[in-house]
Amino acid sequence: FEFDDTIRRLHFNDPTLRSLNLFYNKLGERGGEAMAEALKVNSTLSKLNLWKNNLRERGGVAFAEALKVNST
Repeated sequence: FEFDDTIRRLHFNDPTLRSLNLFYNKLGERGGEAMAEALKVNSTLSKLNLWKNNLRERGGVAFAEALKVNST
């Protein structure tokens, strides 16, 4: 999986990206923060699996903030 390409597709609302399974991709805090920023503006993704990505507190907080502004 190409992380930068996925972030770009999320940010630009790629209509083909409706579900994303990132199970055990070791995103970490920084990857989680980058993903969360892209989700703030995304309106096409409706399913996201982030299990076992070691997001820690910073990544988790970033996703919580993203979900405050993204209802999809």
